[in-house]
Order: sequence, then structure tokens, then C-alpha cells
Amino acid sequence: AMLYTQGSVIVAMVYLFTPLMILTLVGVLENIPDPVAVLRNAIGILEKGGVLCVGVPNDFSPMQIAARGAMNTGDWWVAPPHHLNYFDFDSLSALLTRLGLKTVERTTSFPMEAFLMMGENYPTDAALGRACHNKRKRFDFAFEAAGLKETRRDFYRALAKLGIGREAVVIAVKP
Repeated sequence: AMLYTQGSVIVAMVYLFTPLMILTLVGVLENIPDPVAVLRNAIGILEKGGVLCVGVPNDFSPMQIAARGAMNTGDWWVAPPHHLNYFDFDSLSALLTRLGLKTVERTTSFPMEAFLMMGENYPTDAALGRACHNKRKRFDFAFEAAGLKETRRDFYRALAKLGIGREAVVIAVKP
């Protein structure tokens, strides 16, 4: 096993059942000092044709830039020492390609910055942040309740193509 620590974040890669067909790294790369080393190790334990799903905050996105201007805020998403690395869809895909993977899909989650653009300054108000998060969940659940799961997925894939969404989720395959 490999173990990385950064503050209170611990990333463990266990080699009990290798090679792996699927590996997910969500909320990891932004928090560790050497994301390339973690990715190389992850790719190393994937079998040929294996799938790596990586999810990171989609930072410096078009909506963050617009929201920053609309609310006259700073870069509220820059959060050292918790976040050491910042990615968007293009930089994450480029990194995975450079490490030998082929991107097969991009998706995202609800663009929370939309609330800022509508005047809801949730980063400075924890109660408002919870309320906005609950609205985001209701948005997603409404699609599910209506039997429109694929429509919701298509919606988030379309946002990802525009570089919009709270998370940059890239799914790649080891050739």
C-alpha cells in the first residue's frame, strides 16, 4: 500500500486486489502535494482497459469568474492549506492524457456559483450555504422523481462541455 498525508487528509492506495478494472479518485488531487505521483500509482494498478474516474473542484471556471464579478468577491474557492492544487476540465484531461490515459467522458454537478450570480452570497453565510445546497439537491431529485435520470445526466454532460459545473469529473481509460 502507498499512503500519502497532507494535513488531515490521508490518501491510501491499497494493492490487495490488483490489477483493478475501475478506480475512483474524488476529492483527492486538490488536497495532496503531488497529484502526479498519485495518478501514476493509480494508473499503475489499473489493468489494460481499466477505467479511472477523477473528480476535483472545477476551479477558475467561467461561472466562478462571472460570480466573482457579480458579487464583487475575491477568489473564494482558493483555500490553502486545504486545497493545494487547482484544476478545471481541460487541465485535468490534459494531465490524464499526458500520463497515457484516454478521456472518454466529462461530467459535473450543479454549478453552485449560479446562486452567487443570483445574489445569494453563500460562501460567507453557512446557513445560506446549507439552504443553497438543499436547493441543488432538490433540483437533482426532481429529475429523478420525474423519471428523467438520463436527461439530468445529459444536462450535466452539456455543462461539462462548456467548462461549467461545481466539479470537474473526468473518466478516462488505460489503453
